[in-house]
Amino acid sequence: MWNVLVTARCHVWTIDAADAGHEDVGHHSSKGKDRGDTLGNCKKAAVTDAKKRALRLLGSRLGGMVYNMDKVREVQ
Repeated sequence: MWNVLVTARCHVWTIDAADAGHEDVGHHSSKGKDRGDTLGNCKKAAVTDAKKRALRLLGSRLGGMVYNMDKVREVQ
């Protein structure tokens, strides 16, 4: 059994303003039988968490809606 904890750092910025950038950290822990699958899934979840946390700091129109799945489906 493998116990894995991954931390990821993400920096996002807008194209038109160099100062409008945010950085945040995400993490995820996971348990599994296969080392590769467990580590891969854990990395993916940590990066997703970091992206959502960094985007959230850009405001409700962009970052706030990443946690609201109804809004995400509306936009798609």
